[in-house]
Amino acid sequence: MKSSVDIADLKSDPNLLRKALNGSCVDGSSIEAWKDARSFIAGAIHRPGTILDIGCANGLLLRSLQEWSNHDLEPFGMDASRSRIRDTQTFFPATTQQFVNLPIEQFSELGRNLPESYDFVYWNIWDGYLFDTPDRADLLEMAFDRVADGGRLIMGFYDRSPEIIEEKISLIQQLDLGEAVRVNNPEGPQVITYLKKG
Repeated sequence: MKSSVDIADLKSDPNLLRKALNGSCVDGSSIEAWKDARSFIAGAIHRPGTILDIGCANGLLLRSLQEWSNHDLEPFGMDASRSRIRDTQTFFPATTQQFVNLPIEQFSELGRNLPESYDFVYWNIWDGYLFDTPDRADLLEMAFDRVADGGRLIMGFYDRSPEIIEEKISLIQQLDLGEAVRVNNPEGPQVITYLKKG
């Protein structure tokens, strides 16, 4: 048995691709559309190291970033869905202990099962999720605190409304956690912003 599923497997098996995309909460029918929508994220990864995906779903994005990035990445993930965490073994059968069932509201408990800090923390800021209350602002600060010196907190915005994306970015900048760098996807409407640590 192969150690893990890779992008080539998804290209050659439409059923596996459909299952992988559905398990990653993405509507799509081709690996090309997936790559067009997400591969630009890899440009924010500037060195090898560890990466934590907050809301990792089935691990498809982490597996893809390993293939798209020019750097070696050791993946870790957390998700509120127990079944999605179980499904990460499709992509990471040898490191299932690096993925935990944990909702964002319990983020402070992450260190009980996973490392305290990471070179990169990735967070797809979910549709309709704004940092407009003290508890949510605290969660963003906790995520930034988990970033190692020289690392980055990378936040993805996939909302259909450009206005909502702008509102989210504005609220994040108001928290003044660090220098924010914005990157627009040249292939679509997606945006990432990353905060540098140190």
